Amino acid sequence: MEYDNRPEYVGILAERAAAEKEVTRLIEQKIGSGPDVEGQMNKAISTGNIAEYSRLRNAWRNADEALRASSKPFQDTLSKRNEADEKIGKYREKNYGKVQAMLIEMDAAEGAMRQLEGGISIHQPVLSKDGTHLAGTVEDSIHVFKTNPDGSCESIAQTGYRGSKVSFNYPQKGEPLKVVFTATNVGNGDRSQVYVYDVAAKNSVIVQGRVPEDTNAKYPGFTLDGRIMFANHGTIEIIDPLAAAGKGCIKMAVADTATSSVKKGETSR
Repeated sequence: MEYDNRPEYVGILAERAAAEKEVTRLIEQKIGSGPDVEGQMNKAISTGNIAEYSRLRNAWRNADEALRASSKPFQDTLSKRNEADEKIGKYREKNYGKVQAMLIEMDAAEGAMRQLEGGISIHQPVLSKDGTHLAGTVEDSIHVFKTNPDGSCESIAQTGYRGSKVSFNYPQKGEPLKVVFTATNVGNGDRSQVYVYDVAAKNSVIVQGRVPEDTNAKYPGFTLDGRIMFANHGTIEIIDPLAAAGKGCIKMAVADTATSSVKKGETSR
């Protein structure tokens, strides 16, 4: 929603950016490896220097943990960042967060419309590429709906995850309907991972990045040929699920409260 230039929202984003900048500065100061450590990590992974990337990433984590435990200025800055995140979440929820999914009946002769009973609130609704399905978060789980010719819809699956805005795969002959989204995985250090949900089979798989233990994904989607694309630590990764099967890129995911959560104030992407 960063295109929203209303002063209230611009101010909240500025608060968040300032807090994030100070967090980064304190961590880099603790590491002592010079400025733009994140840039150094991105360069290392883009050039295939996994050893250097791992060294910097471990240094970042160690510095973060040490500062969280002992540095009052760092703790105060984290609180400011969290407060800004909550403000952003509340602002987006108020202004954009929920769309009322309404059943509409139109009088073809008069062009009049009226709302029918049975509407439900859907968070971040998305239509499939061919318009035959709709997906979005209802309460605490992403639901997939089938849209019918008469304008009605029915829930045919729910992922068990409250995740990001979903993306549907492109219709291909013989290819099952799938959605991709990100969700916070408590067992993965509270980082966001990519989940691909097969609607017919009603099961999910986790698609991991090139460094599985350090995947923190955003903005997932399908390419036309069925690969998965997402942003991860400032780089774009494109993963072929079929080619990666059995090579540590994919593992089965079970949706339950032990593996999936959304932190208070966190906004789905």
